Amino acid sequence: MISYGFSVRHWQMIEAGRPMTVFTLLRVCDAFEVPLERLVAGLASLRKRKKE
Repeated sequence: MISYGFSVRHWQMIEAGRPMTVFTLLRVCDAFEVPLERLVAGLASLRKRKKE
């Protein structure tokens, strides 16, 4: 991930589940060539299931 501009420590924090900014999320999407829409698709339905 260093080649995408992430420091090793920053990437470790992401992997550990630490909160990240929207800008960082967009950078991760760019690195993996995944559109943000695809990454978050279906999250609303999962959230509804947890409430029930």
